[in-house]
Amino acid sequence: MSKPQVSTLKNGLTVITQYAPGEQVYGNVTVNVGYRHERPDQDNMAHFLEHLANLGKFENKLERTMAVQNRRGTTNASTNSERTDYKLQLSKEFSEDVVEMLGGRMLNMRFEEEFLKAERNSVEVELRSGVDKPSMINYQRILQTAFPDSQLDKDRFQTVDTVQNHDLKGLHEFKTLHYTADNMTLAMVGDVKHEDVVAWAERHFDGLTPTNDAPRKAPPAVYRGGMKTYVNPSAPEVNLYIAFEGTGRKDPQEAAVDQVLGAILGAGSSSRLNRTLVDEKRIARNVGATTNDFPDNGLFLLSATTTADSVKDTIDTLAAESLNLAGTVTQSELDKV
Repeated sequence: MSKPQVSTLKNGLTVITQYAPGEQVYGNVTVNVGYRHERPDQDNMAHFLEHLANLGKFENKLERTMAVQNRRGTTNASTNSERTDYKLQLSKEFSEDVVEMLGGRMLNMRFEEEFLKAERNSVEVELRSGVDKPSMINYQRILQTAFPDSQLDKDRFQTVDTVQNHDLKGLHEFKTLHYTADNMTLAMVGDVKHEDVVAWAERHFDGLTPTNDAPRKAPPAVYRGGMKTYVNPSAPEVNLYIAFEGTGRKDPQEAAVDQVLGAILGAGSSSRLNRTLVDEKRIARNVGATTNDFPDNGLFLLSATTTADSVKDTIDTLAAESLNLAGTVTQSELDKV
């Protein structure tokens, strides 16, 4: 695979392409806004805007879905603490359509009251769907414990009702602040030429506001640590997380080391945790070790699903395997990663 090529348009939009042979092309627009950028009165606005942008020039979701399917493609979008991503995959003969349809989402958000009402309910239903998921609950508790007094510690499920309070004015102001060309990146991978993608981006993203001088940097996340439990006597299993402060994206070299160690410890059926907890002791499942990177901080996460009787043994094993990791990594493990 060739190296990525990068250009910056006159309006500030970053365009990244990477040639890869195949019958499909993959496009992604990343907007550097997530729930860390929200004030308390703006809870879930980033997610709300994701819904408003998804139709673009299309009148309804069915029309958009048919347009994508007729081009033999798929589409999706997501919002997390740092960013909002709009993804589109189409057959390669529709390469320019990828750029046009993604640009349309950025330029043609639907700010009509009737559409807002429907999407308010859609966002609320989506957020409430995670209320009873143990893994989602525990991950939120981890963030609350690790980074108190920051936007990361906010219980997303307890702020669902704020969605109903967001009006046209507030949403439009939030969009104006964050959805500027210099705060976005368009990336494409596939059988495309960089100069073609740049030309298409100049055409279909031309109407974006170049920049905004207002401050929009997320408040810092300072790691504190601690312990939280969520008790549900009727739950058949225990969902467990242990987190250490990670490097985040402050130092790319150290972040890469974290990712390698996480893969050796807990990625896949042959990882150390899986061999010990699942194959040998048979006391846990869904074990893993991953990194969660923020620009200013991060987490090194260990996870496992076990039973109440095996919690202590599971925690002891997670701790022992973590402590044993330093100085024992083999060349074969590195080669595999």
